[in-house]
Amino acid sequence: VRGRALGGSTHYWAGMCAPLAPEDFEERAWLPRSGWPISLEDLLPFYRKAQVTCEVGHFEYHAQRLSDRGERPLLPLRSERIETVVYHNSPPTRFGSRYLDELDRSEDVKVYLHAVLTQIILDEEDERVTELKMVTPTEQVHSVKADHFILAMGGIENARHLLAHRESNPEGLGNQSGTLGLFLEHPHYLPSAYILLAGIKDVSFYRSHRQATQEAGNENEREAVIYGALSLPAEVREREEIVAHACTVVPVNLDEELLFADADTTVSLEALQTLLHQNKDLTLCKLNLRAEQRIMEPCRLTLNWDKLDRFALPIAELNWQVSDLDAHGYRRALALIGAELGAAGIGRLYTPVDAQGQYAPGPPTGGWHHMGTTRMSHSAETGVVDANCKVHGLANLFIAGSSVFPTGGYVNPTLTLVALAHRLGAHLRGITR
Repeated sequence: VRGRALGGSTHYWAGMCAPLAPEDFEERAWLPRSGWPISLEDLLPFYRKAQVTCEVGHFEYHAQRLSDRGERPLLPLRSERIETVVYHNSPPTRFGSRYLDELDRSEDVKVYLHAVLTQIILDEEDERVTELKMVTPTEQVHSVKADHFILAMGGIENARHLLAHRESNPEGLGNQSGTLGLFLEHPHYLPSAYILLAGIKDVSFYRSHRQATQEAGNENEREAVIYGALSLPAEVREREEIVAHACTVVPVNLDEELLFADADTTVSLEALQTLLHQNKDLTLCKLNLRAEQRIMEPCRLTLNWDKLDRFALPIAELNWQVSDLDAHGYRRALALIGAELGAAGIGRLYTPVDAQGQYAPGPPTGGWHHMGTTRMSHSAETGVVDANCKVHGLANLFIAGSSVFPTGGYVNPTLTLVALAHRLGAHLRGITR
């Protein structure tokens, strides 16, 4: 998923968009290394620009207002201990093809393809980048000189090139904190559980649908593809010390679902089948859990200096793990969602179990969301880049992309990384005038 092409990983992107929540930017006492050096308020104007870049609706994520405007009901949740959250869906925008003509017409931007970064060169004081060495697939070497440099190569390649630069620091460029390479993903459990909805047939708000969006104070509407998901509010997660998550609600045909179920994880599905045959006024949906994960030391990108690529750069090795604490938190979140659905009389939640009756949704997949490897921080002692995405200790090297995320939240990173790119652009315009 590291696309070496104009547009990068947007060639593989499914299009899910949502902003991080206010609490994602805040320090949480129970979550080590949480807290951003910026707030949601700092990013809001750039989120609005990112909505346009990603070709989604207005910056409107209020479920009830969207439900009312689209005349699609929310599930009748009767408690503030469970909520509906909203995703927008981009077409998805393939940035390379979508913006190629605009780049060609620009008098300020020149795009050179087939250029591979091989070396970052600093001045004698190790305080500024003076040039980058590039090589083409035909091994032609080029030099790039500028006043300011931005690495925007994704969560793996950004860190890989900083780690590979050992001239000024054997631990890597900008790595005074030792955090360079710490890796975050979004664990996906697809499915994570099933719900039987009693007497509820209309779950259309939770399915992908097209409708008008409108920001407060703006009469203009913009059509968007949106859908809802179930989650626990921030105050519940704070009390339970559970990282962020959301469960999309997908109506399914039980007979088709049984065909693809693993033999030793179908106990709950058999129970569902019995209930459905007894009561035809039930709707079966599966919940697909997408979640935040906490930072843990073994979860890290490192370099293998014994294995070099064709450009003499070390191969990246990735150790991705989900902590037992987080796995327990995901199970607890599903249990709380199930309890609220039952208390409201909406339905019942069933989880897949193994032969021993233990919750067994299967190993998680990732979302191809490479985050956190060049984390943003207040100081060089706790991260790699500052609040303006400038590498600590260097005057003119910046990082763009989800590698700067200190924490990941549960939402796909694209909208936020595009907002951060707009913010970085505004910052650079301010310092280069």
